[in-house]
Amino acid sequence: QPRPAQDVRALRPIGACEEDGRHLDPAAVSLACWLSRRYACSLREALLAVAPPPGPRSSKARYRFAGAVRSLQLDGPSGASGIAEELHASLAGKAFAAVTARQRLCRRNRRLTLQAVIAELERLEKCGILERTDKIDTGAPRARKPAARPGGDPVVSVHDTPLAPTREQSAAIERIDACMQSANRTVLLHGITGSGKTLVYSQLTQRLRSRGGRAIVLVPEISLTPQTAARFAQTFGAGVAVLHSGLSTAQRQAAWRAAASGDIDVVVGARSAVFTPLSGLRLIVVDEEHEPSYKQESAPRYDAAAVACERMRQTGGTVILGSATPSLESYWSARQGRFVYVRMTQRATEAPLPPVNIVDMSSHPVAQRRRPLGPQLVSAMDRALARGEKIMLFVNRRGYAALLLCRSCGFTPKCRRCAISLVVHTADASLRCHICGDAYKMPQRCPKCKQADLRPFGFGTQRVEEEVRALFPQARVVRMDSDSTSRRGAHVRLLESFSAEADVLIGTQMIAKGLDFPTVTVVGVVSADIDLNRPDFRCAERSFELLTQVAGRAGRTAPGSSVIVQTYSPGHYAVQFAAQHDYEGFAEKELAIRRELGYPPFGQLAYIGVAGPNPATVERAAAWARAQLALNHRRIEILGPALDPVPKARGEYRMRLALKSQDQDALLDVCAEAQALRPSDDARLSITVDPR
Repeated sequence: QPRPAQDVRALRPIGACEEDGRHLDPAAVSLACWLSRRYACSLREALLAVAPPPGPRSSKARYRFAGAVRSLQLDGPSGASGIAEELHASLAGKAFAAVTARQRLCRRNRRLTLQAVIAELERLEKCGILERTDKIDTGAPRARKPAARPGGDPVVSVHDTPLAPTREQSAAIERIDACMQSANRTVLLHGITGSGKTLVYSQLTQRLRSRGGRAIVLVPEISLTPQTAARFAQTFGAGVAVLHSGLSTAQRQAAWRAAASGDIDVVVGARSAVFTPLSGLRLIVVDEEHEPSYKQESAPRYDAAAVACERMRQTGGTVILGSATPSLESYWSARQGRFVYVRMTQRATEAPLPPVNIVDMSSHPVAQRRRPLGPQLVSAMDRALARGEKIMLFVNRRGYAALLLCRSCGFTPKCRRCAISLVVHTADASLRCHICGDAYKMPQRCPKCKQADLRPFGFGTQRVEEEVRALFPQARVVRMDSDSTSRRGAHVRLLESFSAEADVLIGTQMIAKGLDFPTVTVVGVVSADIDLNRPDFRCAERSFELLTQVAGRAGRTAPGSSVIVQTYSPGHYAVQFAAQHDYEGFAEKELAIRRELGYPPFGQLAYIGVAGPNPATVERAAAWARAQLALNHRRIEILGPALDPVPKARGEYRMRLALKSQDQDALLDVCAEAQALRPSDDARLSITVDPR
């Protein structure tokens, strides 16, 4: 049953508004209102997305009392004045940190978390009862090698001399620049891998800057930020700021302040950088626009490319969507004339696209299939290492193996909170869930049949690294995945190591796009089948994009390069078209399938997720939600409820409704109605518009 609406008479009046120094201009508020409608989220969630980052709460900050506590008026929550008096009794006249304050309160039987104590000290500072005695770190960048950009991210080295555009690049620059000066337009820059799209972005930004405008450049992965920032730093020097989730709060604040004050010309960053309040913003570049990482997974579940288009629509600027494998939605919009279409078909170095060799792993003997690297790939690596060339190996899974399998009874350990198999990690002899992060000790015997016949199955980055080191002990190997890049600055250090001295780079999707290492001559795809088997209408598109992008890392300058794709599905059209570097052929086939099924770009799509700790409650709530949404909306096709592709995650059971419509406004009306539904206290709804 639905919960009754809250009685407004029970709501308490607002006593005061806390001033935290974060201000929103009318343009930001307008964008937040659009976000709230477009992605079916609350206005509060939308405002938090566009607002500057909050000030850091530091346990290292030091305070002292400014005067007598009893003589000051305290307007905080009940009990706050008692905390101030208790601290004043033992710490008056002394400088102290939050840890010390918490210890003193614990002695007086006031047991608060450290964060709660920090919050109270900050409140007392705003009341004038406390004052800070330490110097606040503003996040100003420190000079170091290689040079640091505002935001604190070091950049990797690039060419010492600026590159001159090729004839094809110059033509693209002139056409896009004409669009930038004439009207508010969205441009799809479709350039093959290695065609030099980044140089086009840089040259256009330079022209825009000469006319008083500024630009934001979005990249899909943190790993791409250093190289992109370095290329823009060649032209704009210290006028480039870097923004991504790997920075500290102080660093993000410093970059936002510099952007708002006009101290910088270009912001390079990941998804959330699209909201940067850059003064004089007239251009947003979305590089690798097809990437699903531009879609936010928590509310507001926005798509950064769509936000960029709306932001430039409101201000009269231009958006450039760049990719070697554009999303089918963007490609169709360009074909229909809604986007300006600019094509680049030649590599900037005039090197040809490398040949792609598809290896059918099912034809290999069983013993060979148990090893991650087949004989063709090993031979190609051996020849490249003998010539002093570099190698990149793509593995679409971190860890050592996909799962642990009992060869006696078929048992596979699964996460207790999620309905997925645990991944083998040999570094600490653990089994880990890649959904919730829980870790378990690796058993010696099968928990079901008690036999000592547990064996790893499938290949992860750790397993491939082990194999490479065993086959080529002289090779210098770098591994890039979320395990090896968890520390701040790890992306830059690993990329610099591979660029300067290492021979083999092994990585997940973070190495599959955008990176440019001229001496890479061999690219190997260890298994091309993972994305093909996902329950997602985009699985073929994802596989084609990934294979095309990975193949594009090879042969940018060096002759005789090759790409080796190991697969158990050699005849799949996504694999075949990728091997031929044939985007148009793949798009024609996939668009025909989408048109028949009514999937994007030929229809609008949204998912209503239902989750809760009890499976029966979730099932009832999902059925009730469907019934409510079907009452007044005949133009919407409602599919389900059905089990979510991940039916259990983080202790919650999950189901899903799919909404399909030809009318975006009608779909958003239903999503807004779903946002207001409250099926039960034990089930919650989430809404994803335009799932990627």
